[in-house]
Amino acid sequence: MAAQALRRLLPLDDGAAADAFAPWQPPLERCLGPDCSLCPSLAPPQAASLAAPRPFRLHRLPRGRIWIRPPVTDPWGNTLAVAVEDRAGVPLEPLCRRYPLGGSACLHAEPLPSPRPPGPPLVLEGPVLAVAELSAEVYYHQLLELAPRLGLALERLAPEERPRLHLWHNAGQPALLEALGIDRLVPRDRWIAAVDHPHLEAAELIVPDWIAPFGEPSPRSIDWLRERLLPRSANDAPGERWLWLGRAPSLRRPVWGEPELLAAAIAAGVPLEPVDLQAMALADQALTLAAARVVVAAHGSALANLAFCGAGTVVLELVQTRYSPPYFHAIAAHRRLQHRRLAQSQLPPPLYSDLFFDAPIAEPIVLDPDPLIAVLQHLRETGGLPDEP
Repeated sequence: MAAQALRRLLPLDDGAAADAFAPWQPPLERCLGPDCSLCPSLAPPQAASLAAPRPFRLHRLPRGRIWIRPPVTDPWGNTLAVAVEDRAGVPLEPLCRRYPLGGSACLHAEPLPSPRPPGPPLVLEGPVLAVAELSAEVYYHQLLELAPRLGLALERLAPEERPRLHLWHNAGQPALLEALGIDRLVPRDRWIAAVDHPHLEAAELIVPDWIAPFGEPSPRSIDWLRERLLPRSANDAPGERWLWLGRAPSLRRPVWGEPELLAAAIAAGVPLEPVDLQAMALADQALTLAAARVVVAAHGSALANLAFCGAGTVVLELVQTRYSPPYFHAIAAHRRLQHRRLAQSQLPPPLYSDLFFDAPIAEPIVLDPDPLIAVLQHLRETGGLPDEP
């Protein structure tokens, strides 16, 4: 494996090198947003927050303005802030979000002020539904946060409002919104990409409430997605397939050791089936996960599709020990999944990480087949997961 080869080139001959593997701490001079696995906003959701849906209203703002901190300002191309003001220039904080997200344990607990608009606004004389989310360029946040919020907002508009309506959004993959039927409510030629026009002013700006805290997809969002992508006759129970959700080669959070893991599964007689969700249409991804009995995957956006699993599906999420935010706990709780995280303890050599990765969020996940295969064999033989150590 690449990590083993590099480690042989970098022998740990004293305690100083080993110190590089101490728990990572974010630098004090800046917020890393979702990169910071210590952020309290990424704590596992409480059952109470899942049971109490937030109000969801549409705010109509005459001559309102909305803008994002453009993705071009972020090395990974993500939206870092969303700001809304009324016609008098007063920020509407309940409709704004930005990194850092804050919290009692956050090293940046004092929230930053909203960024100023990136240049003059695009001005439209008419109604505009404006929906933007933090990091909506990432599949997870687009599917589970932006798309349901946008769809639910459109459903609350009177049908006679839609012919004049423009839609302003920061979805990284507009084709995903089409797959969910948004273009049938607002034609694509009336969409405005926030990446092209990051600052907007409208005669009537319509901004919906947030549905849930950042990174905690709500039951309302998950149900909305299931209603659009799964047949009404779908049985809400696990299927039969044992799936390995593979990942294409990537410079960010690559997965090392996938061929070895799949070979070990075959040798052990574990029926682990590799699937490439990126090669499928969104509806086919939903049907594939609905047919799963077991889902195994390295931590990543592909697990957003757990929203389509039947209740009781077993999910084994393989996490890197220095970056393991609980983004999938809310889905698992609402869908009643048997969700377990398995730590992959091997880390890339310190010098490799220092040279190629800016934070643990981007570091490789180095797979350890033996513990995973042992869990899968126990599951095949007994029908249940082993007790946690």
